[in-house]
Amino acid sequence: MTQIRVPILVIRLRFRVYNNVSRHNDLPWSLREHVKNDLRKFDFTANLTQVEPWKSDPYSHTDLPRIREGRLGGQVLKTGFYM
Repeated sequence: MTQIRVPILVIRLRFRVYNNVSRHNDLPWSLREHVKNDLRKFDFTANLTQVEPWKSDPYSHTDLPRIREGRLGGQVLKTGFYM
């Protein structure tokens, strides 16, 4: 199997030209769990990979600095019931 490697500069250029849309975000749930939805207690400029309790939370995968760097242009949230 041949592996294709795209230079990181090409990837960064792509995100400068086109906004990314994410299909999943753990941040709303983490805010509910860790600060009881009190947004005054949350630093939106923080790198959550270095700040407790998000640093130790195995379900928290939101990377705010990379979202800003990658120009996240939209967030699609899906809810549903599974039976």
